[in-house]
Amino acid sequence: MQLPQRAKPKNERQRKDRGESFINDIFEKLAQESSRLARYNKKPTITSREIQTTVRLVLLIELAKHAVSEGTKAEDIHELLLSFTEVGQSSPKPIFQAIMVKERIQAVQEQIATV
Repeated sequence: MQLPQRAKPKNERQRKDRGESFINDIFEKLAQESSRLARYNKKPTITSREIQTTVRLVLLIELAKHAVSEGTKAEDIHELLLSFTEVGQSSPKPIFQAIMVKERIQAVQEQIATV
């Protein structure tokens, strides 16, 4: 008896559609769970805390760690850019330099922690 083979995408477009479908499914699941958490906690809005908790609950452990890390980094960058625009400076260059320094410090701290 021969097992059925997995359906292979015929072209690049089908492969891209499958990837987008998977990403959309994960996004929908995370959004629904975050919404439930916010309602459970009697909050009118979904904050980064609800999203972070949902990611930890829904995704696999290692994937959740990376997702939370990237989300935190994106939130830090967003806050820096907001503070930058409030100051009214004309160039974002100092902000991006600060981000690079912060990332280097975190990388060194991670290396020290693993030793």
